[in-house]
Amino acid sequence: MSSKISKIAVSNIVDRLCLILFSMKVISLLIPVEFKSFQFREAFKYYHNLGLVVAIFVWLMIYFYLKNANLKTWIKALITIPILIISIIAFSIFAIGLCKNREVRDLYIKTNGNEKIVKRSFDCGATTDNDYDILYLKPITPLFNFRWPVDTTTIDKKEWQPVINNNRE
Repeated sequence: MSSKISKIAVSNIVDRLCLILFSMKVISLLIPVEFKSFQFREAFKYYHNLGLVVAIFVWLMIYFYLKNANLKTWIKALITIPILIISIIAFSIFAIGLCKNREVRDLYIKTNGNEKIVKRSFDCGATTDNDYDILYLKPITPLFNFRWPVDTTTIDKKEWQPVINNNRE
């Protein structure tokens, strides 16, 4: 009886952890807010994605081994091996850090504020296509920035000062 209660408790904790991590991922994709510090932002994404991969793997294992205990051993093995391979590949991609955002350079700084327009690329190993995003960053607190895409041909050049020699390539 005690073992069944502990299995249910572990299962509920992992279910909630997966739900929280997945919800954080969805919210981060929908809201255009990011951490101001580039290093902290990348570290947060790294550990969040790594935790998500591990949590999903553990959740699937608990689901197949605890909640479906009546499955035959060969069916569990057939299910476990592909999940393990996919999890190892996803884990290694995040552990090695193949996919990263990279701020290439600051393009413009607003003359009367802390706002800036930056050029950012997403490098993902061999699949990188050298496509750049031009983003407008506006500080909202000392820790967070609003970010959204901007077309530099439509900005008022009187309000924005070009940044010279700030190349990070």
